[in-house]
Amino acid sequence: MACGLLDLAVASRHSRYRQAGLRILDAISSTCLTTHSTRADAVLARCTRNRPAEDGVEVSVPYGDYYLMEGLLRVLRPQQLAKAIGL
Repeated sequence: MACGLLDLAVASRHSRYRQAGLRILDAISSTCLTTHSTRADAVLARCTRNRPAEDGVEVSVPYGDYYLMEGLLRVLRPQQLAKAIGL
């Protein structure tokens, strides 16, 4: 969601989307990193695959780590990200 909001901010030139994306990244970084968990399988330890089915609640998922890193790159090094993914 954070990556999408950051992209939407660029495309629409509306700063509110960027602010929302930054709030999400901040919340994830302050509550979901494995530094706050005994689980060390991944960077994020508190992801959920399917809440309605109670499947994969509070687990690590590889795509969670991927999108966290991509979101951080979008904020910290947007030019390098554009080169890396061919934009």
